[in-house]
Amino acid sequence: MRHHRLALAAERALHPRVVRERSCGKRRFRDRIAADLALARIRCSGAARYRDPVRSYACPVCRGWHLTSRRAWTPVVPAPRSPREA
Repeated sequence: MRHHRLALAAERALHPRVVRERSCGKRRFRDRIAADLALARIRCSGAARYRDPVRSYACPVCRGWHLTSRRAWTPVVPAPRSPREA
């Protein structure tokens, strides 16, 4: 148990801007700077993987910042209905 608490304290010391609350189910960063620093650490860590994050974005649900592997934000627009379906 003591080892677990020490590991958590060490992680908090290394990543002070990461907020552990998960109100929207994703890892939340307090501000854009913290998210971009995490993104830089991931990019510098070595070999790139298929779904590595490529940018940060502001979350309207938790009002924090998250990382995503999507290149650009595109709104989801429903396909128009044909007159036959109405």
